[in-house]
Amino acid sequence: MTLTKHIFSYSAANIINSAVPFLLLPILTRYLAPEEYGVLSLIQMMFTLALPFVLMNVHGLFTIEYSKLSFEEMSELISTMIWIPVGGFVVLQVIFFLFGDFVANFLSIPVKWVYFTPLIVLTQSIPAMLPVLFQAKKEPLNYAYFKVLLTVVNLGLSLFFVVSLLQGYEGRLWGIFWSHLIFTLVGLIVLYRMNYLRLQLSYAKIKEALAFGVPLIPHVLAGVLLSMSDRIFLAKMLDASAVGIYSVAFQLSSAVMIVMTSINQAWIPHLFEKLNSNPSIKEKKEIVVQTYKIMGIMSLIAVAFIIVVPYIYSVFIDEKYFEGINLARVVAIGFMFQGFYFMVTNYIFYTKKTHLLSMMTMFAAGFLMLLNYMLIPMFGMYGSAYAVIVGYFFMFVLTWVLASKIYTMPWRLKI
Repeated sequence: MTLTKHIFSYSAANIINSAVPFLLLPILTRYLAPEEYGVLSLIQMMFTLALPFVLMNVHGLFTIEYSKLSFEEMSELISTMIWIPVGGFVVLQVIFFLFGDFVANFLSIPVKWVYFTPLIVLTQSIPAMLPVLFQAKKEPLNYAYFKVLLTVVNLGLSLFFVVSLLQGYEGRLWGIFWSHLIFTLVGLIVLYRMNYLRLQLSYAKIKEALAFGVPLIPHVLAGVLLSMSDRIFLAKMLDASAVGIYSVAFQLSSAVMIVMTSINQAWIPHLFEKLNSNPSIKEKKEIVVQTYKIMGIMSLIAVAFIIVVPYIYSVFIDEKYFEGINLARVVAIGFMFQGFYFMVTNYIFYTKKTHLLSMMTMFAAGFLMLLNYMLIPMFGMYGSAYAVIVGYFFMFVLTWVLASKIYTMPWRLKI
């Protein structure tokens, strides 16, 4: 399958998979006031912040190691990796029981969802690992089947809890939990049938995985803060209604990010395969040219979204959220820069120097939070949107500079 077909396959799967929040937007904006949607957004942000401490980012090794390891070695790696989230869950559960009240007060959310968070993110670990394995194996159709089926169940259960049982924003959270629990079991069955599960554990693989994944935790957290810290500042400096309006705009503009991610997912296996072959200068130039072409496509996608977003709002979103139309346009530009960032950060992952990436991303996240603190008082919700643009552009430039230093590529198309 060609790179173009891979990009289309991953894009289609990710768009369908990400259709859950989009398809739910007309329903949630009808059934929930902006204040309630704001609370829902803050709880989901907590899930996202907690996930790296359970998953430990170990699934990133699948793509890097797949073309290097034998089937037996890969089975050993996978069999070991699925136990790491269990340990992360136990540690995080203890921490959240000890500091649950503090977390709940800081985020202005019900404390019961703080206590329940470790279990919810544990159920997300296997569903997060398996698609990465399919990506490493260059099996976009299996990737699509798994993610689309998860999407359908997630959507169906969320609709049942929100519309039929009238459970409000909590209905959406229960839909997330039960759908991922079901697909944790499905994922284990699939891995077993693929003969990737073994009874033995490899402590060497655990050490290797943690050495790769743990340094990435600050990077992942910083990435979450880059995309979600604005919600915290809006909640503290404005109100929950502002969080709700901004979150809907952010959710819609994340369609741009979904396509950027899909493009990168299709590109990574091809890139790593080429880098593993010790490419010549000419071949490196071809990689750089293709990278620039992809960045051009990303720019056109962002422009297209900016043009059509008012029509999306008029068709799908309740009018009490229309204040966010231009917010969505601004945030989309930030996601374009995030796409550029994806294209250069792959080289840092390839060299496994993830600690450098973490340091850089944390610095960028701190810069973004400073921008939120400074711009929200001046521009209100738009202050957060402007911060997204500056923050992602800043991270892209820093990452490009760092990547060029640790893995030489002819970015100027010169020898």
